[in-house]
Amino acid sequence: MADYDFKRVGAYNADTGKVINDSFITLRRLSEPDALALSDERNILFVANLLGESGTSGTVGKYDANTGDEFDANFIRVGGYPTALAVFRKTLFVAYFFYGPAPGYAKGSSVGTYNADIGKVINASFITGLSGSDFAALAVSDHHNELIVADSSLNTVGVYNATTGLSELTIEGLSRPIGLALSGDTLFVAEEFGTVIKDVGVIYSPNFITELEEPTAVAVRSEQ
Repeated sequence: MADYDFKRVGAYNADTGKVINDSFITLRRLSEPDALALSDERNILFVANLLGESGTSGTVGKYDANTGDEFDANFIRVGGYPTALAVFRKTLFVAYFFYGPAPGYAKGSSVGTYNADIGKVINASFITGLSGSDFAALAVSDHHNELIVADSSLNTVGVYNATTGLSELTIEGLSRPIGLALSGDTLFVAEEFGTVIKDVGVIYSPNFITELEEPTAVAVRSEQ
């Protein structure tokens, strides 16, 4: 779990919630950890560091998922500020925003692709034309070869081909979507102002879970 304020990543028991190590990864360079992606296949944990060492652009670090040992804190130097990660086969997707000429104002956002083994950039502008700094989440459907991107400024969730980056579907009519989780063919979308929407493309349960104050993320566990 990324702890933004305490500048660390903690490890917890997934069954009980008990702390294993609340400082699993703690580095002076880990200034603002704000996204994680786990590659079980490689036993690697990727950590997005919003500001990086310089404070002018972000990085993605690479760590041992069992021990927290650092392989490379600057595995990827992002040309902006990373806000979401997803791993798909040999590709690491990094959502990031960047600033324009006016100080303090985000110019736009993109999703870049990088080799998950060596960190080499594949396409820093794999998906472009997204809005501002309000990226919220990424999810990958291995079964359908799709990358799903929540854009909370536009109130949309976009579905893209995970190989080509071409748009396949845009889900509209949302209210600041900021969390995504997939279970089979069903996509769960957490909205900032208190609801979780169920399904892909057709919103058939717009108030699937309600009475929430400000949900920020959603996860789904398959039946055992």
